Amino acid sequence: MDPLESENDRRTKELAAKISQLKNIAIDIDDDTTEHNRFLETMRSDFDTARGFLAGSSHRLTDVLINGKSDRRTMYYVIGGIVFSFIFLYYIVSSFRRK
Repeated sequence: MDPLESENDRRTKELAAKISQLKNIAIDIDDDTTEHNRFLETMRSDFDTARGFLAGSSHRLTDVLINGKSDRRTMYYVIGGIVFSFIFLYYIVSSFRRK
């Protein structure tokens, strides 16, 4: 066998190995892209659900503000409870930080 032909065969094998590596990398990229797209679709669905909950809550809050005094009194109790809960949680968290 002639030296040039053996050199060509060696380089052909090297090129085939590099092409195989590139093919494997492309397949891995495709798999990762598919997985990330599935994850993003799940997140979009979750955000749409959260948006629906927030829209419903804002509509209910608007109805409470528009309706009579009895609903306002209930709203004040709810707001007071939320403020108290935040103050209580702040106290709990700050006491754990000191320890």
